Amino acid sequence: MTEKLSIIGVLKLTACPVVLAGLLSSTTLADTWTRSSLPTDTNLDWSDGTKWTNDTGTANTAPNQVGAIVVLPDGGSARNINLTSQQTLGVLNVNAASGGWTIAGSDTNNAILNFNNGAAASELNIPSNVTFSMTNVNIRLNGELIITSANTRGTTTSFAASNVTSGIGDLILKNNNPTAQGLQFLGVLNHTGWIANESTGSSEVALGGTIGSNITGIRQSSATSTMRIAKAFQDFAGQIVVQAGTLKFDSAVVNTGNITKITVGDETSPNAVLDMSAGNLTLNASTTLAGSGSINANAGTARTITASVGSHIAPGNTGAGTLIINGNVYVQTGANMDFDLGATSDFLNVTGNFRLGTSLILNINLLGDATVGQYDLVNFGSLTGASAGADVTGLFTVNGLGGLVAGTDYTISIDSTGTKLQFDLNALPIPEPSTWVMLGLGIGLSIILRLRRKNSAV
Repeated sequence: MTEKLSIIGVLKLTACPVVLAGLLSSTTLADTWTRSSLPTDTNLDWSDGTKWTNDTGTANTAPNQVGAIVVLPDGGSARNINLTSQQTLGVLNVNAASGGWTIAGSDTNNAILNFNNGAAASELNIPSNVTFSMTNVNIRLNGELIITSANTRGTTTSFAASNVTSGIGDLILKNNNPTAQGLQFLGVLNHTGWIANESTGSSEVALGGTIGSNITGIRQSSATSTMRIAKAFQDFAGQIVVQAGTLKFDSAVVNTGNITKITVGDETSPNAVLDMSAGNLTLNASTTLAGSGSINANAGTARTITASVGSHIAPGNTGAGTLIINGNVYVQTGANMDFDLGATSDFLNVTGNFRLGTSLILNINLLGDATVGQYDLVNFGSLTGASAGADVTGLFTVNGLGGLVAGTDYTISIDSTGTKLQFDLNALPIPEPSTWVMLGLGIGLSIILRLRRKNSAV
């Protein structure tokens, strides 16, 4: 009786009485299915309709429909459900207070869970005191899928060798467990959309498999839970955004692959952290490192971020900001540094060694309130490639200053203490000819309009 009441509750919360044509079943989106024949069965084939009952009492039909709410109830002990073909559902609720469930696929080519909840987000819900795992299953997205786990059984909620490789939608991970048990994906992730950690618990979310080229980006949004990336980047060409909390790179992550941008915090979330203390990191040519948060590159041994040719280090995000790197930075020949300068300017704070290559590129964006004067660009603990008080203007090609002359209208130098890279602006850029033309046209138009008004008055 208790199970029946819980199922009705789920139905009331997620009912959507819409009938879609062309589905594998003609049943409406409101149906809820529960596994029956418990506790005698320890194994169930998902497609075996004799072991399922829906909320109307109908048996002998497997839950294979858009919007189906599937309930795996408490079986008193660990249970398996075997998947050998594609099955469609909208919501999966795992209710196993004294046992646990494993969804075991035959292989990821045929064992497919097609999550489709109509216009609503699909859900996979794992409550407290539940052990859950999924192996050799391919998850297909049709819109957003929210996986929520509150597992406190002392085990990691694992998606081992299970992939999310097709479909369009965001994969939202909410590991709300307050203890140390984490949530991990060990398979390939290659759907079209974002991967986001929105956990409220303190345990870890781990991405241990390959992140493919279709992924739009990875977003760390949880202020309490760390997201860990354990495998080297290969084809992933999206962006990484650390909005809050900590995103951690394991030692296998030695370069940024084809990633376009890594943003660590912004002006409203300066406590965001990228943890790369496990090893050194090279920014490849396609990558911009930006933000107003912190990068932890020191765990007893200082790690080094190397900006290779074509890459960018760009403090700040939507506005001017400070990027803190607790470790070393090596700006190689042909690498870029980007700064907004004005009343409030971008700033890079390197606690370790700052090493300058040659033929560097400095991209300056003068804000509307910029004036002549001295701007601190980088602060560092020690310096390689130049000495205290040195004029290093010749190391840089500077973009964004119009016709200003290096060495006269601006200079770049190391301060007398050998701890700052400074930019001295001695003149403001003269507007481009096109700007003067537009200004002249505007003045001319203003004169014509004034004359017309004067003549009409006469």
